[in-house]
Amino acid sequence: GIASIDLTTPPRVYVMKTGLTPERPYSSMAIVPPLLSRSGLLEVMLANQVNSIIVVDENEIEDQLLHDRIGAPITKMSVAPNGRFLACYRNDGILTVMSATFTSKVLDFDTKSVSRPMEIAWCGEDAVLLMWKNTGIVMVGPYGDWLNFPYEDDVHLVAEPDCCRIFTSSSCEMLQRVPASTEAIKRIGSTDPAALLNDAMEAFDEGDPKSDENIRSIAASNQLGDAVTSCIHAAAAEFDITRQQALMKAASYGKAFCSDVDPSDFVDTCLKLRVLNAIRRPDVGIPLTITQYNRLTPEILVNRLTMRNQHYLSLKICDLLKLKTDRVLIHWACEKVRKMSTVQSSDEIIRDIVRKKLESYSRISYLEVANAAYQMGRRRLATMILDMEQNAADQVPLLLSMQEEELALQKAINSEDTDLIYLTLIHLERSRSEIDSFYRLVYSHNEAANLLKIYYRNRITNTDKSILHNFLLYGKNYLEA
Repeated sequence: GIASIDLTTPPRVYVMKTGLTPERPYSSMAIVPPLLSRSGLLEVMLANQVNSIIVVDENEIEDQLLHDRIGAPITKMSVAPNGRFLACYRNDGILTVMSATFTSKVLDFDTKSVSRPMEIAWCGEDAVLLMWKNTGIVMVGPYGDWLNFPYEDDVHLVAEPDCCRIFTSSSCEMLQRVPASTEAIKRIGSTDPAALLNDAMEAFDEGDPKSDENIRSIAASNQLGDAVTSCIHAAAAEFDITRQQALMKAASYGKAFCSDVDPSDFVDTCLKLRVLNAIRRPDVGIPLTITQYNRLTPEILVNRLTMRNQHYLSLKICDLLKLKTDRVLIHWACEKVRKMSTVQSSDEIIRDIVRKKLESYSRISYLEVANAAYQMGRRRLATMILDMEQNAADQVPLLLSMQEEELALQKAINSEDTDLIYLTLIHLERSRSEIDSFYRLVYSHNEAANLLKIYYRNRITNTDKSILHNFLLYGKNYLEA
């Protein structure tokens, strides 16, 4: 099954015909998500034993006929994060990188290995990582350059859009290409405008009067705006808070001398860095890069923090970014009810705690909170929490499922919603085995009795008038019966 990125919708199960048989099995598999595939559907790439790749989706099976271009069967495959390239490791030790459309070959790299790598993954969009147990990790670049990173322990590789995560038994490391903006500033002897701006800021901090002359020379070349932007992007790519502050300070310094720079990029990056620094803390443990954060979106990040019970941090992020807090508050209340229901806390205490926290927020639905209490066996508490719900249309269905039928009918009548009253009456009629108990409940509420009488009048036929007749007789309306 394939799950959604926000983890809220159930995973979808795909069933596809491959055309393979036990006598001709596949040797490797790669999955291309719908957003990256040519067809817009989920695609599965299956390497077979005859030096080719079969692409399968819900509608068709297509053999790419790569026998002439692939010299040996493929044993490992990985699709690039942008979906444009496919890395294939062959059983003759050659790493082949080709376009995802199979029209061109980008690279053939001889690893000189007789054993198949344990894992293969992309590092960003222009490097491939191969992992062997005794060798460690070998990174192959776009022009055949390579680097070796020794690891004694077993590791697991997870490809990301801009890097690759390396998991060991005790740590999570990140291998990433140095961003172009950082390289331009930190490269030895760099004369890039962003590097000169950073140097000018350092000179200003040291009280060197040449700092003003240096920054005005950058402005005179009409490159100060680009320098400010590069410093902002370099700060966004940093994990070290001290370097972030230094680069943002340089950007702020340059911005003061450049009137045409849009300040929104600076402010937006500051907000993002505050969020990223908070979630990168060891007690939270979500070390995202700025690219991953932008792709994930703040809303989904808040959902994931909420699922981890990081409610306080989630609320702070919502306040900072002006996001809705409803889901965070409801999840907190549900978890609070579940936790306190396992100890000897009275219904009144739990209700008061939930109400004190949520009463200052408007338009909060208590339906899920009441349902959580009911699932924990605290039926009375569920009823008390449901009393705080303002929308009767949400109250009544849950009350009916809790078998609080009389209270459900009363809530429906108080809502003055005719459709809701009819819904409640029909449910009660079908769920009660004894018709007398149903009539007794209905006749205790005049509004319900009158509406049910109208409903029965519309249901009777010339051959069957017993439904209305019996109902009127029970209410002692003999003349009308």
